[in-house]
Amino acid sequence: MRKYTVNEIQETNYLVVKSLSSMFESVLGPFGRYKLLKGEDVSEFPTTTGYNILKEIEFDHPTAKLFVRAALKHGDIYRDGVSQLILYLGELLTQAFSLFNLGIHPLTVVRGYEKALSMGEKYLYEISFNGSLYLKDTAKTALKYGLYDVEKISEIVTECIKKVSMNGESDPEDILIVPEPGDSTIDIEYFDGLVVDREPVERDMPKRIENGKIALLNYPLENKKLRNESSKILISRPEDIQALLYSEENQLLNELEILKNSGADVICCQKGIDELAGEILSRHGIMALKRVSNRDMKRLSRASGGKVVNSIDELNPSNLGSVGMVEVKRVGKQKYVFFSKFPNNGVSTLIIRGGSIHVIESVVGEIKSSLYSVSSLIKTPRALPGGGATEVELAMRLRRYAKKIAGKEQLAIERFADALEIIPKTLAKNSGLNPVDVLLKLRAEHSMGNVYHGFEAVSGRIEDMVKAGVVEAYEVKRNVILGAGEIACMMVRVDEMVWGDVLKPLRKEKSLMEKEIETIKSEVEHLWKTRKRNLQQD
Repeated sequence: MRKYTVNEIQETNYLVVKSLSSMFESVLGPFGRYKLLKGEDVSEFPTTTGYNILKEIEFDHPTAKLFVRAALKHGDIYRDGVSQLILYLGELLTQAFSLFNLGIHPLTVVRGYEKALSMGEKYLYEISFNGSLYLKDTAKTALKYGLYDVEKISEIVTECIKKVSMNGESDPEDILIVPEPGDSTIDIEYFDGLVVDREPVERDMPKRIENGKIALLNYPLENKKLRNESSKILISRPEDIQALLYSEENQLLNELEILKNSGADVICCQKGIDELAGEILSRHGIMALKRVSNRDMKRLSRASGGKVVNSIDELNPSNLGSVGMVEVKRVGKQKYVFFSKFPNNGVSTLIIRGGSIHVIESVVGEIKSSLYSVSSLIKTPRALPGGGATEVELAMRLRRYAKKIAGKEQLAIERFADALEIIPKTLAKNSGLNPVDVLLKLRAEHSMGNVYHGFEAVSGRIEDMVKAGVVEAYEVKRNVILGAGEIACMMVRVDEMVWGDVLKPLRKEKSLMEKEIETIKSEVEHLWKTRKRNLQQD
């Protein structure tokens, strides 16, 4: 077991986080470059999404693990802003380490950072504005340029989120994404309804149903075996076997009769449907789908107003859902069932076509980031200017605030402000411009009161980000900055790392006890066998 000194811990944490943050610099912005992921469980997978990258890579160092878990937690909730969080954290620890080298105590740095976080949250809200009219701009800001039509996809993303939003709440996971490789270019189609990745169980079943009723079943339509482990059936004649088979079949026929009388036109079953059931349902003009996923069953239930039933006894007309149109269509080489014209909102589908599944997967990650950003804006209708405008304005206000603080904490607040400017510098660098020149121009604009001026990466100009349509969700940006600041404060407080298995003695003792128990069991079993053999001889 080895113990490291405080200086070694601080330097190690700095190097680990800095190396990680440098990995994510090139993916930031509309012209972010791709990372090609490759591993045992991952085929070649290009992506520019920080959340996808972190999910697929593993680290052994405890600081890296702590850092990655915190970033993934943010990604699980917001999807967008993961790369920004990583860059902020790397720069905050870089600035903290430079203060350590000047002889400033870590707790002084922490207190300065905490004051910057407290005032920064206040300033962020002052900079923000009503974002209700900027849903499409927020969707567009989260997308990359190059593979697809950004304007078209931002409109589709906005429409999808509006469709599934209810009472100011929306879950992007309610939007189904169907990848379909084969086309030469990326194309995205919006479908106002649900697409189920299944075909009718029988070829002769109807392919189109209008104004139908849906039965949602969570039990199989198969021959139910009357035999089980707890029951015994005595068969003394060949006729008994035939009677047993008739009984099993009659039970299925009774269930199908109840289904037919319920008025259902479409049956979505989460379990299996055997050939006999499919043939009978087809004969009565009923479309049936088997092995429908639990997620799709929930979507169908919410949109159609139907209830998922777990037994035939629960099935009645009041539990059926309604749907205006059900059609079987071919997308590429695959057939899907399209459900549309539901009485309730709550489901939307994106069909993404592309040259290969790997290209489509990279686009899916970007679209999900866009969906989550718009969803966050609907939940909290406040927005912030993008293009580094928020960071430069926040940094300027924090520097003014730092001048009012006496003591070394002033330096920590100023370094916190410097760390925020990593975003506009990285955006400029990834766009092929000089980061220092762009940052100096931005500072000049904000010193003149142009709060919303930032770097518009597509045009390469400094302009008003709100007018240019570069807008970010306030809730995402707030959690990125506060989350990075809190993690940095926690890491700065670390003064010792103990390597070693502290549970090793306990595990060794447990192993010895288990061996002793096995030995005792063996001896008892041997004595019992000997005693039993002696009794038999007597």
